Amino acid sequence: NIMQGSGYDYHKIQMLYTNLNQIIKDLANQENVTLIDLEKKVPKKSTYFLDLVHLNQRGSQLVAEIISQEFAKTIVKPQ
Repeated sequence: NIMQGSGYDYHKIQMLYTNLNQIIKDLANQENVTLIDLEKKVPKKSTYFLDLVHLNQRGSQLVAEIISQEFAKTIVKPQ
């Protein structure tokens, strides 16, 4: 159990995770940097995760596809 001995319960870790994600979103917006919000794009299903945080092979493949598609949108094709 990843939380054992940490002094934090599930709800505290979830709150910290949510706060960290919001800080990253705010900073990306402030710096005008493209952000790929994988939290919204990857379904929260055991099909894609080893545990609450880490992706399995299928999840990693999905993330690679999402990132590739987002980057492809920004590539300017020569005319």
